[in-house]
Amino acid sequence: MREQVLICGLGLRLAHMTLETMQALKQCRTVFHYFLDEQTAAYLRTLCADVRDLGGLSAPDGPAAIADAVLAAAAPGGTVALLYYGHPLVFQEDILIARCRAAKVPYRVLAALSSLDAVLVAVGYPALREGLQVRHADAVSR
Repeated sequence: MREQVLICGLGLRLAHMTLETMQALKQCRTVFHYFLDEQTAAYLRTLCADVRDLGGLSAPDGPAAIADAVLAAAAPGGTVALLYYGHPLVFQEDILIARCRAAKVPYRVLAALSSLDAVLVAVGYPALREGLQVRHADAVSR
């Protein structure tokens, strides 16, 4: 089944975005984000014309409000994306995934730097709640 919600990691910088992520974003009707600078947002508009900034949403309601916005856009059909900075499973995406599952909305997780998160989601393992920490190799080597 084709995904309707795509949860993407951009990587540390735009230069780290994988070809897989770029191809997936090209298929999206809308891309949501809350961190992009204008230059990066302008580049993403070449892949998807509707790029929406969710930066006004703040904790503790931020993750729930983000999930609401993404699922509302997904409801009419087509694929929408939520773009995270770095690994998408590090930033409280559990709310969005839980809501997708409950509403039977197909979703896929794409990381720019690794596919470990996609494997863990596919098998239903709540790795971050079990203490798994995802770190960039440069930070570990320092």
